[in-house]
Amino acid sequence: MKMFEYLNQKSIEICQLNNCTEENHNCESYAYFNISNEDNILEDIQLLSICSSDYFQGNSGTTYILPLPCELSSENDFKKELETYNW
Repeated sequence: MKMFEYLNQKSIEICQLNNCTEENHNCESYAYFNISNEDNILEDIQLLSICSSDYFQGNSGTTYILPLPCELSSENDFKKELETYNW
């Protein structure tokens, strides 16, 4: 399973646990990633955690954050989203 497919699946599970609807999301979850080689994001990616921002323990390097729920249709969508949310 590719990472974007896994995140789509986790998004559904998180929304189900939080009784979210199409109009109202009750979840504030994020996927946190470490990427060791920013020139090749999709090959050097490590999922650090999926949790709310209150529970993330941090990372010594650049952290990429993807808000959930997400609906990613391809690896290219995933890469674009990661590039939007890095800090």
